[in-house]
Amino acid sequence: MWCLSWYYIIKRMKTIFKYAANHLFGKKTRDSIKDVVVYVFILLFVYTAASKLMEFESFQKVLGRSPLIGKYNSIFAYVIPLTELLISLFLIIPSTRRKALVSSVILMAVFTIYLIYMISQPGHIPCSCGGVVSELTWTQHIIFNSIFILLGIGALELK
Repeated sequence: MWCLSWYYIIKRMKTIFKYAANHLFGKKTRDSIKDVVVYVFILLFVYTAASKLMEFESFQKVLGRSPLIGKYNSIFAYVIPLTELLISLFLIIPSTRRKALVSSVILMAVFTIYLIYMISQPGHIPCSCGGVVSELTWTQHIIFNSIFILLGIGALELK
């Protein structure tokens, strides 16, 4: 059910952004909006990766308590922050920015699906995110991620 809702929300947002791109904003404004979204993604990924790396042992232990990651926590503890940093790097480079923005949206969508799975599980599983983001509830985190997904899709639609 929620997948179907997401599909329609994303489809509607793409329509709105395409309309805005073609009728409301000039090229300079569209470029500025895309740049702001890209820089916000960079800030988010660098901040969360740095937080995870600074509290690496704790991050790794929390991942170990995840029903999906569990015994692979050592691998994921390195892969997640590395992926965030690599995407951030590619967001900085103009020739790779679009692909990195697509990767950003995919990463956020995968993590959001993971969060939805986590809240459907019995018991308390702590958040393995870094920094201030770890203070969010699961529901708040899903909303937070959803906003970033929509921002990323919007930026991709602004040509």
